[in-house]
Amino acid sequence: MSNLFDFDFAKKENTDVVSFRPEKDGELVEGTVVALSTTNSEYTSDLIPVIRIQTDEGVVREVRGYHSVLRARLQERNVAVGDKLGVRYDGKKPTKDGKRSYHAYSVVVVKSDETKATNNDPWGGDTPNF
Repeated sequence: MSNLFDFDFAKKENTDVVSFRPEKDGELVEGTVVALSTTNSEYTSDLIPVIRIQTDEGVVREVRGYHSVLRARLQERNVAVGDKLGVRYDGKKPTKDGKRSYHAYSVVVVKSDETKATNNDPWGGDTPNF
């Protein structure tokens, strides 16, 4: 299997990528994971997961885990290339103490036959700290 970080987004010609930037409760994106990478953020020392998926309509969408809840959900589910991924924005929710709010997400992953069979770690044993 090739190193997932060898995927060069710039070399993938004729592919327009549409970022998933939800604004309303219930907005969602789903498709097959085609690439995984990470990026940095000026707001946290954690690596930000960047996941590209291809929808059933052939559109390539990009999900970036800038919000901490989304980062946690993606890490818990060990997303790998070939898996089916669904991400739904559930809106801003109050914290338990009611003093703050956070962006809530639901994440569903259906593992591909390959990742089920190999128990594949897409990060090569060095899972980033999202």
